[in-house]
Amino acid sequence: MAEQYVFHELKCLVNSLARVLPRPEEMKEKMKENNSAFLALSPAQAMVAVYICEHKDRDICAKDLEEYFACKGATISKMLANMEKQGAIRKVQVDGRKKKLIVSDEIEKELEHSIDKFKVFDDRITEGISDDEMASFYSTLDRIKANIEGIKGGLDD
Repeated sequence: MAEQYVFHELKCLVNSLARVLPRPEEMKEKMKENNSAFLALSPAQAMVAVYICEHKDRDICAKDLEEYFACKGATISKMLANMEKQGAIRKVQVDGRKKKLIVSDEIEKELEHSIDKFKVFDDRITEGISDDEMASFYSTLDRIKANIEGIKGGLDD
């Protein structure tokens, strides 16, 4: 039996997801048809907007996004600057240098419908998997992510 590699399985999973999710060109076409601000966002920007909306009870700032999405500060800063330029978000001074991120009303209204679609999609791809199996899966993913953090300097160590 051939050996299985986690990296290969994760890459196959990403490829499978890419095949069922709408392509950027399809999203742009829908955006034009529906005059949709939300559909104008890239998939990564949409995930950021969803995260901010789902955590309205907290003051979400760029640092929170860096941690949650495991991205570098420069990546998040550039994405937020683009989203601000598009009118998708605005930054509000909280204290010192900390700026709270707020999603525009237009995006938030459209997000309500999209979040429901995300939940349906999530339910479909986890169908038949028990809560215990999902807890184990998330625990395993957390350990893999921690291991990846440990090898960021390279594999020659």
